[in-house]
Amino acid sequence: MKEDLERITLILHMSFNRVDSSIEKQISNWEGPISLAVVFPSQSPDSAEVLCAVKFLREFQKNDSNAFQKLSVHFLFEKGECSESNFIDEDSINKVKCENPKKQVSDYTRIRQMATYPVNEARNLARNLSSTRYMVIADMDHMFSKNFEAKMISLAQKKLLQDPMTVLVYRIFEIADDVKIFPQTKNDLFSLFNKKKAQEFHKYYGAHSIPKLQEWFKAPENPENNTKIQFYRLYKSRHWEPQFVSLRKIPFHDTSFYYSTRDNTVLRWEMCRAGFKFAIVEDVFMFHVGYKTSKEKGIVKSVANFVKKNALKSLKGFNERMNRLYPATRNTCPDYRL
Repeated sequence: MKEDLERITLILHMSFNRVDSSIEKQISNWEGPISLAVVFPSQSPDSAEVLCAVKFLREFQKNDSNAFQKLSVHFLFEKGECSESNFIDEDSINKVKCENPKKQVSDYTRIRQMATYPVNEARNLARNLSSTRYMVIADMDHMFSKNFEAKMISLAQKKLLQDPMTVLVYRIFEIADDVKIFPQTKNDLFSLFNKKKAQEFHKYYGAHSIPKLQEWFKAPENPENNTKIQFYRLYKSRHWEPQFVSLRKIPFHDTSFYYSTRDNTVLRWEMCRAGFKFAIVEDVFMFHVGYKTSKEKGIVKSVANFVKKNALKSLKGFNERMNRLYPATRNTCPDYRL
């Protein structure tokens, strides 16, 4: 996409084995630029996994003008020696065979892979290589309401430039698997709520629940490319993981944290200590299709148990860093625990 400072870049990450046509959903849903980090287990840029990913993405962008305009992709390799020979050979791309079906892996292997997935390195890479003033950091399964970017840009230009220590928080929901027509507006979403086909994202964890939901639903939709702040919410619960649009200058994700163990929440923890304000926004929202199954919950819990010992060390180091960098907010923010 032609560079435009006043756009919002969608920051995404994924493992190499998820590079397939499913990324088209994000291309169709998000109106602005997308910066995607793809994580590879290999140190070598000429491995079959890398070559096949390059081959697929080139063909994908060739056949989809939106992908060609919007999408920038960045590869993250396991740490290794850099040299002039570390480049992707065109002849190798042309010759590589990529017809192998995706391999089924055991739950144990999946848990090990998730435990070592460098999620925050990937987020930081995609963010570093974006070029717009504003950004939103999300996951591949997240979809956005109609005119999300346009509404948020309008508000960001008024609020974030005036107060860079504010972020614009949007509500996040999950909808049932059998919903055929995705919600575009608050009215669409409210209709799904009344049919028991939508709920707040991970509602039983408290991570994404935001007060005044009924007032949010009842408020008239603002004009097409405008929205406003509903209220400001203090950061009083360590479980809260607000999703937001921000300037690029917020802190980076702490790379010592492990996937599934406060890896995303940790950014909010630091933002509280740094003095950021969380403004809840009217109208716009994000949604995830499908509810997490008991098996998926069990695997995530197993990943957390697998990394717990090291995760506690990361937490200790993080809290020490927070007290060193932001001593004035030591008693302002909640105690951070896993």
